[in-house]
Amino acid sequence: MTDRPLRVLFVVQGEGRGHLTQALTLRRWLTEAGHEVAAVLVGRSQERRLPAFFLEKIQAPVHEFASPNFAFDRRFRGIRPGRTLVRNLLHLPEFQRSLHRLHEAVQDVAPDLVVNFYEVLIGLLYRRAKLQPPLVCIAHQYFFSCIRTIPFRRASRYSAGWSGCSRG
Repeated sequence: MTDRPLRVLFVVQGEGRGHLTQALTLRRWLTEAGHEVAAVLVGRSQERRLPAFFLEKIQAPVHEFASPNFAFDRRFRGIRPGRTLVRNLLHLPEFQRSLHRLHEAVQDVAPDLVVNFYEVLIGLLYRRAKLQPPLVCIAHQYFFSCIRTIPFRRASRYSAGWSGCSRG
């Protein structure tokens, strides 16, 4: 098997800023290792727009899609569970269209790897459609239990990400 740069597709839950900044950091690490982030799909939040810093720094085509989100109180300090459930149920047809768009995007981009930054719809799509490129899910809570990480190596098919995380 030949070593070649990976073509990576990011799928990002766009409701907050944490997942967006994680995507920026991983894009930098991947490109420094010789890989390519071919496109970024971002689950759209009804309350917020994508920040300019993200659009400027991601350096890849960005496409938004409708995605389930939390409903917040008026001060954006707390989540309203009942309102969240109702609002998302009312948008189920739109989320179904998003699943179709995500499926098309994975096929069109033809990535070697899909990286999910906490976006629920791509997980559902993978469960339903059994897509070919591997799906790697990133969540910040895993960093708290990880003592040692192994950095990306240059353009190896088998070193697309951390190859290990151990507790010591």
